[in-house]
Amino acid sequence: MPKSPTSSNALLQVYEDELIVGDLQRRVLNFATTTVAVLSGILSLLFLYHALGYLEFPAFEIVGTGTQVNAAIGLALFSLTSVAVRVLNSKSASLHLSRLMTVLLALVVVNFVPVAGVQYVMPQAIWLPVLFGAATVSGTWAAITAVGTLLALAIRYSDAPVFQSPASVFVTIAIFVLILSLRWLYDAGLRAVARSHQRVLTTLRVDTLTGLPNRTRLMELLSEQQSGGDGFSGIAVARFDIDGFGAICDSIGATAGDELLVQVAQQLRTAFSTSLRTARVGADDFAVILPAPKGPQEAELRADEILRKLGEARTLGDLTLRLTFKAGVAVGGASAGETPEGILHRADLALTEAKRTGQRCIMSLPATLAAPPSRRRFDIAQQLFGATTRGELHLVYQPIIELETGRVAKAEALLRWDHPQLGSVSPGEFIAIAEEVGAIHEIGDWVAAEAAKQAVHLRAAGHPDFQMSINRSPVQFRADGDEEPVCLRTFRALGLPPGSIVLEITEGVLLDGRDANRDRLARLRGAGIGLSLDDFGTGYASLAQLHAFEIDIVKIDRRFVSGLAEGNREQALCAGIISLAHSLGMKVTAEGVETIEQRDLLVGLGCDYAQGWLFGRPVDAAAFEARLNGLV
Repeated sequence: MPKSPTSSNALLQVYEDELIVGDLQRRVLNFATTTVAVLSGILSLLFLYHALGYLEFPAFEIVGTGTQVNAAIGLALFSLTSVAVRVLNSKSASLHLSRLMTVLLALVVVNFVPVAGVQYVMPQAIWLPVLFGAATVSGTWAAITAVGTLLALAIRYSDAPVFQSPASVFVTIAIFVLILSLRWLYDAGLRAVARSHQRVLTTLRVDTLTGLPNRTRLMELLSEQQSGGDGFSGIAVARFDIDGFGAICDSIGATAGDELLVQVAQQLRTAFSTSLRTARVGADDFAVILPAPKGPQEAELRADEILRKLGEARTLGDLTLRLTFKAGVAVGGASAGETPEGILHRADLALTEAKRTGQRCIMSLPATLAAPPSRRRFDIAQQLFGATTRGELHLVYQPIIELETGRVAKAEALLRWDHPQLGSVSPGEFIAIAEEVGAIHEIGDWVAAEAAKQAVHLRAAGHPDFQMSINRSPVQFRADGDEEPVCLRTFRALGLPPGSIVLEITEGVLLDGRDANRDRLARLRGAGIGLSLDDFGTGYASLAQLHAFEIDIVKIDRRFVSGLAEGNREQALCAGIISLAHSLGMKVTAEGVETIEQRDLLVGLGCDYAQGWLFGRPVDAAAFEARLNGLV
């Protein structure tokens, strides 16, 4: 399979390069501004102290006191400016301040350098910090400041020694070379940082294999679309996935598979309207932003067009291939709160549903539309874990009647789940998912504990022979291994006497791992736990297998009971099951009894127990106890 669009090693190298170059650039800037600030500050103090008579420097006598004071003020101002650049170097305000100060200092230089008695050192000593600082701020501003200052000096003081002495010319040229060198070093650092930054952006936003935008860039494009004013109105996001791409790579090799992806990307990039924006968001998963101002119908037509193009024959070396694709589309609309991640996720859900059904799937924007089954299944799987601790599960109890006497002799504990967002989820929907994801162990043990506590309570409340039936999943049986089941430890801890609990199992327990399961069931029976085979007649178990496993009760499936009538095939089938079960010493319970006729026929056939809506629907613990006490 192709690797992910972003190479982690390349990304690490990019970051390393950026850190090295960025650190060099910062060091150059900090060193230059700090040095200039320190030198300017020192020179400013020297000029000021000399002008006030505290120090004597013969070299300073060549200019008047006023010039010295002005030079001191100018250099002090520049020193403060350099400090501002150093401290606020990342803020644009400091750059504007620095540029303004360089111009002002240049004017100070031009207006206060005297004509007479100027030696070649003095002019450079005054405007060198100005040019030096400008060089660390902006190349354009440095050039303007330097050229403007020199021209102004040349025009006003054409007879100054700075333009006449060879030594003065040499010093001036040397200063310009120094400034230009520093400027070049600084700009080189900035260019290197810019290149490194661009490499980072490219690595993070472009798929390195196909050159298409990746998922990150696609989210940016969708964000730009969203900020246009009306959310995602007038667009759709289509997801395209190559059928069986893993098998294709296994057949032709990963390198050829990569080439195939490049071809698909090139086709998406060039074969369709330039208004389409395409990205690679997975191994063989491409996303396209489609203009769809007329709604789902237009989006569907555009997706069809792309599917037809992508399905055309293509050449890969000596092979001629025809690829098939699945497509899922999420259509946008003016909806507050819709996010780029949300519309892309809906397109992904549509693609998943298209794979499940084998066809296209168009999904509209409104959040009130039902999520596809795949999404609901995912939500159920995630929410099952912790449902017991969140208090979302509860038990209801359906009475099991002894047909000979008509009394309530037993109850089956049935699980119910009420979720705040998912609503009331039926056991037929979530039990299979719980078995698949492993949540059945936590849930099954909780059911056993709660039902056993209710059995203890009812026995203590005046019903010493009461028996509770509890369903146990085949997945739990397989997971028990040779260890004692958690439910058995729970029953023992509650002090339940033998015969209080019946575990209902399915035929799969008998057929899967025969010897191992026989031992596990024997251990339960040895602990006084009854065993009931649920829904007998719907699988492949035989009565001979029931005898081998020492089953106590057989439950006739409701599908046979619902069609039960005098003289029909269901009556003959029920009669055979009851007769053979009794001959093996087992009791029989009929499920789904809803009419008096069904009850009377079962009584005539000698059935032991029955449950169904004729005798009562499943109710909560309080209502069931009232029924058991004859209060309702």
